[in-house]
This record gives sequence, C-alpha cells and structure tokens, in this order.
Amino acid sequence: MDSNWAIVILTGVLAVITAWYAYSNHRYVKLFEDDRKRRVIKELAEKIFLPLRSQLRDEKYGFMNNMYISKIFPYENKIWVTLFERGTSDSEPISKYIENEDAKILLVSKDNILDRRLPKIQELCRAYDENVEKLKELIKNIAESIPDEFISFLEKTLEQHGDRKLVIQFRQNRLEFTLTLLRDILLQKERLHPNNIFSDFWKEYGRQVYSEFLKIDVMREKMEQLSQIRDQIIEIAEELLIELQELLKEWKKKYELTGLELQAPDELA
Repeated sequence: MDSNWAIVILTGVLAVITAWYAYSNHRYVKLFEDDRKRRVIKELAEKIFLPLRSQLRDEKYGFMNNMYISKIFPYENKIWVTLFERGTSDSEPISKYIENEDAKILLVSKDNILDRRLPKIQELCRAYDENVEKLKELIKNIAESIPDEFISFLEKTLEQHGDRKLVIQFRQNRLEFTLTLLRDILLQKERLHPNNIFSDFWKEYGRQVYSEFLKIDVMREKMEQLSQIRDQIIEIAEELLIELQELLKEWKKKYELTGLELQAPDELA
C-alpha cells in the first residue's frame, strides 16, 4: 500500500515537473520569438519606413514651397527634367523602399499591424510616383512647346537689360538658357540666387517675363495643369505621411521600440 502511494506521489511530482518544464520552455520560446519579432520590426522601420518618410517629407516641403524642379536641360536632342536632385542623379521613386528585393524579403514578416496598413501605404506610394511622373512629363511637354516668339522676347528683354556679355551667351545657347529661365518661370521665382547669372536680369524683368509667358494661351493652360498635379501630389503626400505615422506609432507601442522618432502633429499637415 505504501509503495502504491509512493508511486502516486512520484507520478504527481513528475507531472508537476513536466508541466513546469513545458511552461518554462514555452515561456522561453515565446520570449525568444518576441525578441526576434521586435528586431525584425525595428529593421523594417529603420530600413524601409523611416527612409521613405524622410524622402517624402523633404519632397512635400519642396512641392509646397515651389522648390521641386532641379533642372530642365537639352541633351542628345532630347529635353530632360530632374526633380529634387541629390548629387548627380534625379530623385528616385518612393516606391523603391517597398519594392526592392531586400524590402520584399522583410515585408513577408507576419505582423497584424503591417498586414492591415501595408496595402494602403503601397497604394499611396504608387499614386504619388505616378503623379510625380505625370508632372515631369508635363514640364517636358511645356519645354518642348515654347514658341519661338517667346524666345525672341527673352532675347530682346535681355538686350534692354544691357548686359552685353549675357546677351552673347544667350545667343550662343538659346535653348539651354531659355530652359534655365523656364524653370524659374514654372517655379514662379520672385528672386534668384545671387550667383545665378540671370539674378540681376530677373530682379528687373522677372515679373514681365512671367506675365508674357502667361499671355500664351497654351502655356497658361499647362501652368494650370501643373498647379493641379502639384496640389494632388501634396494631398497624397499628406495622407501617406499620416499612414506612416500611424504604422510607426502602433509598432512603437506594441513592440516597445526605443529611439523610433515620430512626427509632431504639425509636421503632418
């Protein structure tokens, strides 16, 4: 009888030990998984969504303040337009952050917050890039459609300005210099940088040049289209910045991520 009780007690003890071991092992595995998940989410934030937000915020500022055209220039019998030039290349589409191969590997991570918010972010990224390309094509179309009469007007106005050296330079590179001034017309520049060769000319004749450009019906219509697309881009950027803010905010709370900078409310407007 005593031996039976001993067996029962031993069995009970073993059951308790087994249960405790299973619980401890499960808890250890969960802690390990939670830590691994936290590291993956932090990598997603730092490699994809924070750089995306940074570029988007910079570009939104440029669009809002008419600082988005870097260059309009002729090259190999074509006209080229670059926006937000960094170094020697045009700014890349923001979709690159979520569509490159490294991003695709990271984005397969299972996370209910990401699963819920990623489709909207992808949709807004594509819409943003499509409108930016549409804007570039319109600028290129404007550059290709400048009437000869307007170029002649620029030359005469430069002659009135009285800088003979500038007039000679303009005559030697009529298209290139016209496109340089077109950039300032499209951005509605009130003044140019002091180092710009047209700085003094623009100070004296800038408003007259802009007014003359708008007298051309087709150019005025295209300027209105440009303004509409720019406004649409800003609207998409604002919506996307809010989506990114909410994603990062939820991640920061759920995974207790430290050092994850969130935007202030006024930076989202």
